[in-house]
Amino acid sequence: MKNNYQISHGGRDQYVEIKRKKDLANDCAIRATAIFLNLPYHQVRDDMFEIAKKRFNMPNNDGVVYEYLEQKGFDMRPTMYKKGRTKFTLGEFPVNKGRVMCRLNNHWSTIVDGVVHDTWDCRRWAVGRYLVND
Repeated sequence: MKNNYQISHGGRDQYVEIKRKKDLANDCAIRATAIFLNLPYHQVRDDMFEIAKKRFNMPNNDGVVYEYLEQKGFDMRPTMYKKGRTKFTLGEFPVNKGRVMCRLNNHWSTIVDGVVHDTWDCRRWAVGRYLVND
């Protein structure tokens, strides 16, 4: 795998203590978005909850994430394939510089300058749609 991995809570750990697995919040959409946009976790959380309330949904819903990122001026890019119809895994996704937010199977993750930032090592998972923040 060319992309390294670094554990990251996207800034949530500045507000609450995270010592055990039970302290995790199933907040991958908020966490990945905060890392991708380089914004404070609480700001992204609050903004996404406002959209979610209007849509009568939760912040980790894809529609909420897409709407929030569209408001910020980003568009989802289609799935990128290797030769044939094989998707790239997060660990081999071709990025050297900048930030890429990726949609995996029921999960969101962000790569920053070739390093996957997440609460767990999901580099073996296939990447679907993605966004780029140069």
